[in-house]
Formats: sequence, C-alpha cells, structure tokens
Amino acid sequence: MRIALYGDVNLNLIDGSAIWLAALAEVLALDPACRVTVVLKSPIERDLVVAPLLARDNVDLVSPPDAPRRLTPTAALDEIERLDAQQRFDVVLLRGFELCVHAARRPTLHGRLWTYLTDIPQEPALAGEDDRARLAEIARASQRVLCQTDELRAYLEGLIPDAAWRTLLLTPMVPDAFVRPVRELSTTPKLFYAGKFAPAWGFLETVDAFRKLRQDHPDLELHVAGDKVHDPPDDPGYKPAVTAALQDTDGLVWHGAVIREQVADLLATCDVALSARHPSMDASLELSTKVLEYGAANVPVVLNRNPLHERLFGADYPLFIEELDELAVVLDRTLADAARWRRARDTAHRVATAYTFERVRERLAPALTAARPQREQVLARRKVLISGHDLKFTGPLAEVLRRAGAEIRQDVWTFHASHDPVASQEALDWADAIWAEWCLGNAVWYAARRRPDQRMIVRLHRQELNTEFPAQVDHDAVDRLVCVAPMVADAAKSRFGWREDRVEVLPNTIDTIPFDRPKLPGAEFTLGLVGFLPSLKRLDRALDLLELLLDDDPRWNLRVAGALPWEQPWVWARLTEREYYRDQFDRVRTSDRLRRAVRFEGRIANIPGWFAAVGTILSVSDIESFHLALAEGMASRAVPLVMEREGAAELFPGVPLHTTVGQAATHLLGLDADERARIGAAGRALVEQRYGLTTVGAHWVDLLLT
Repeated sequence: MRIALYGDVNLNLIDGSAIWLAALAEVLALDPACRVTVVLKSPIERDLVVAPLLARDNVDLVSPPDAPRRLTPTAALDEIERLDAQQRFDVVLLRGFELCVHAARRPTLHGRLWTYLTDIPQEPALAGEDDRARLAEIARASQRVLCQTDELRAYLEGLIPDAAWRTLLLTPMVPDAFVRPVRELSTTPKLFYAGKFAPAWGFLETVDAFRKLRQDHPDLELHVAGDKVHDPPDDPGYKPAVTAALQDTDGLVWHGAVIREQVADLLATCDVALSARHPSMDASLELSTKVLEYGAANVPVVLNRNPLHERLFGADYPLFIEELDELAVVLDRTLADAARWRRARDTAHRVATAYTFERVRERLAPALTAARPQREQVLARRKVLISGHDLKFTGPLAEVLRRAGAEIRQDVWTFHASHDPVASQEALDWADAIWAEWCLGNAVWYAARRRPDQRMIVRLHRQELNTEFPAQVDHDAVDRLVCVAPMVADAAKSRFGWREDRVEVLPNTIDTIPFDRPKLPGAEFTLGLVGFLPSLKRLDRALDLLELLLDDDPRWNLRVAGALPWEQPWVWARLTEREYYRDQFDRVRTSDRLRRAVRFEGRIANIPGWFAAVGTILSVSDIESFHLALAEGMASRAVPLVMEREGAAELFPGVPLHTTVGQAATHLLGLDADERARIGAAGRALVEQRYGLTTVGAHWVDLLLT
C-alpha cells in the first residue's frame, strides 16, 4: 500500500515534531508492503533526523518542487495531490491543525485522511465555536483521527462527537536503539537532559537543582543534548540565561545537536534522566516520548506527578515531583538509595516496553490492513446509489466502496414508502449500481424502474419480513438479495419465493478498530444493554439478571443505551408496549437497589467510548436477526451474555447460550479476571474474523463494483 506522510515541521531541526515524523516513517516502513512517501516541508540540509530513512528502500523523500522554499499548508497539499494523481495513495497521513483543516476541504482526500492533532486547545473552555467547527470538519473528512493518548482521545470524542467512530491511538514511538540492558547505579552518577529549552520545560530550574547537588556530590555531571533554545518575546532574558547555563555551569556537559542514536548512546552512560516541567504542563493530554526513551534505556526519570503519569507509572512511583523546587531533594534522596533507584528504573522500563517501534507497528497493523485497497482489478461500475429510510448500517461499507474507487450518493427516504420521487429519479438516472438498504418501499420503487445496464442489490433485515414490501418487489429486477442472517434468507425463500441463486447471506459488519481500547476500572461489574425497544428486547430479563447478581455483590450495575419508549411513536402507540415499559420503569423506581444500579442513558453518540466502561454485553432478546450491539460489545472485549434463540449459535459460534437467567448469572459469577480477559480476547477475534469491515467489505465491492 502507498502512504503519503507530511507534517508541518522542518526535518532539519532536532525537535520533538521532527523526530516524531521521522520515527513514524520508520514504523510504517517496518511493513515491507508499505511504500512511504515523506513530503518535505523544506529541502534537507543536514541528515541528523532523516538518516535512518535514507537507508530504507521503501521510503521516498520528496523535496519541495521549487526548492529552497518552505511549503505552506496549501502548497504541501497541492504537492500531495500532484503525486496522488500519478499513483494513488491509500493513506494520506498529516500532522498539524491548520494543515488538516485545509485537507478536510479537499474532497479528493476524503476517506483516506489520517489526521494527527496535537496543536489544538486541550481544555473545553479554550476551544471556541470556530475551533470546534473546524475539528468537526476534520473528523468528518478523516478515515482515522490519530490521538497520542487515551486521555486525548477521550477529550476529542467528548468535544467532537463526529470523531468518536474514527479515533485511533498513535502513541509515542521509541526506537530499538534506546533499549539497553539493566545495570546498577554508578558510584559517580551522571544526570541527563535532552530536548528543547523553553520556559515551561524547566531547564533553568534543572540546572539550579544540579548546582545545589554538586555541593554534596562534587563528581556529579549533567549531560545535555539539544540545541533548540526558545527566545520568548515576553521574557527577553530567557535565551541568554540558557546559553550561559549551557556554557558556564561546572559539571554540565553540553553535547549540542546530536542524532537520535547518539542520544541513546549518551543516555546509556547516565543514571537518572530529568523531565521535570512547570506545573502548567500538568494539564497536557500528551505523553513525552523522551520519558519513554529514558525508561527503555533502563534509566529512571524524574517527572511531574499528574493523572496521565500516575496511570502509567503508578501513584507510588518514587521519582515524582509536585513542584520544580523539589527536584534537588528528590534527586539527592534517589542517589543515596539504590533500592529506590532500582524500583524507579524497573517501573520506567516496564512502561516503555509498550512503546517500541515494533509494538507501535503491531497496534497500527489492523488499521493499515483496513485501509488497503479492497480490489486491484478494473471496476465495472463506479457510481453507487444507496437508498433507504435509515442508512446507519451502511456508513462503514460506503467508506470501503469509496476506497475501492466508487462515488457514493444517498437517497434518504422519510419513511418506509415516503420519498421525493423527483430526487429519487435523478439519483436513479445517475447511478451505475443501486443498493436498496431495507427491503421496503425503496426496493419496490427502484426495482420497478432500474435500467438493464444497472446492477441492483437489496439488503433484507428481519424487520421487513413482517411488512407487505418483500412480496411486492420484482424478483427479476434484483441481481442479489443480501440477507443479514441465515434465518432471514430461509424466510425470504420460503415465504416470498426468492430463488436460491438470487439470495446471499452477508452479515452486518463493524469497524472493530474504534472499539479497541482498555476497559475502565469497574467495568467488570457493569452490564451493558444497547437498544431495549420493543419489548422483545427483554429489558425485564436484564433486570432479572441484575437482581441475581446484586444478591452476590452490590457493585453490579446495568447501563441501558438507546431511545426511550415515548421517543418512538411506533412503540408508544401500542398499548401492550406502553404497559410493558411502565411496568419495567415502575419496577426500577420502586426498588432501592435497582434505582441505584440502573442507568437509562438514552442515545449514545460515542458507543465505542461507552463500551470502555462495560464489561458484559447483554443479548437477551427473544428474536434477533444479527444483533449488532452484541458484535460491538465483543469487539470491545466485553464478555458476551447471550440467551438461547434461533440463529445465535450460527452467528456467534463458541459463545455460550443460556436457557435461563439463573444459569446466566451463575456463569458470570464464576468468571475470574483471567477468564474474562480470555473470553474478551476470543470474542474480539471472532468478530474481527467473521464481521470485520475488511472481510465483509470485500464481498460488497464484488457485489456492487465488479
């Protein structure tokens, strides 16, 4: 596959942004099937940062077309589109807020953009309406919105609902060169600092602490790497002070600008690394790559205590500081206590091992696989019309079709048989292929009017079987009736006379990547029910199960997502349905423990994020043709709790089916943490294999385009 990579950074400078871009190119190039084109903002004048890329056969560095100028965001995108016209990129990966805004306004790049946003307001109060609008614009145009940490992902998803189904973790990346063997604290210790020199980075305070320590440790050395000194307009004395500290401090050895591999070699000779920052940095949602590099080298690091660091290192990490003026005290205590030093060393190394190039590549691999072109052959059709009253299940597949080279239009009907005939006719005249989502009035209308040169696919779900529409469709006008489950296909053939050769079973599909996130504390006691309308979804059964679990442990709880019954006229108009839900809500309202343990949360925009707090996904319905929510929950590694029903064993083989609520409760209570983890991993693997977007999407490309 072909990847274009551009960041609004100068690769001649040794700073975090430049190192990040070069590291990402290396990580992507670890896959020999990837060809990475790095578009340069400025011509290469020194190769300190890009040297590893020059040695790789599957990385191309493209200088600005009119060197020596620096590319503006507009010029950079022009160059990417020029290269794309020569040979299409499968992924266009960009870093920088303004750059990504410009890219989002170029429809030719939509669906292929992977956008990495760090230079954005990281507090809701600082994100104005214009910021939010532009972020939403980027999210809608992106296939993936890349986030450095879980904290940044949670923030973006809360701020911009459009990002919820597109986020992907792209963590800091540590080269193998930094991974060094374990060693002991030296009798003549050395401290280490690397990176930029800016007020919030605490370098001057670090030098002050070093000078104090030298009074009791006269052989102590501070080794410093880097040459990027900021010159803030509001602090004209800062740059001269840094320069003086670098040049005139006894025991400080300044190595200047060195390549990353040399930094690793220097670090390997030191005993404690310094990453103390001004407290204003504690609100950051990003993780310093240097902190991880230090840990990889088995060098403990002094760093600020903040929520992100505590999540990774643990609240008891011995080298946390609260304020910069604590630095000398913490260092003195550590240098005098080898056991404390070892504990910090081992913790830092354990954290860092999850961020090596190879581990990051492994995490990116599923998303890269999903971004590969579905088919290489010449397409017979390109213009695909998707029609129906509810197109929520078509979105991921539409993106697959776009990546395969299709143009997509939608004809959204207002109800089962209500639409704008003029708009529908215009769409029909345009299309090469028609996808009628739901076998309702839209399928009847298009089947009666399609041209002989057009291809028509109708997707049949279970709900339509109870309507008059499947019997009204002209079978001869439909090239393929796609059924979401075997039981639906059997009904189509037996009740409506569809021929065997016209019927195909293709299950619903999900993009599993957004669901790949760690469970939150307490998830193991949380049941999730997504969609509880109509009554055959059996909310009563979920409440029965919860009561049995609460008899064992009061921590059990139930989160219910989905529209409320009075929000759906078709439910509330039925007297039996209304009475059923009144009974269930009265049951919760009148029980102290159910009232505390049950939450009705309404429609959830961010279902992948919601599932992070859910440890067990319930599928307790009397009837389901597929049950997408069950597949989504399993993709999140939630334990599936499925009541026996027709078709469940075929759709989810290996998942235990329970005949009674008591049996289901006993099963859940018998699982320990290891078993839950094993079941969760197996469930995710099953969904990826059978219902993942790459697997199912390839069939839809064949159906509609070839």
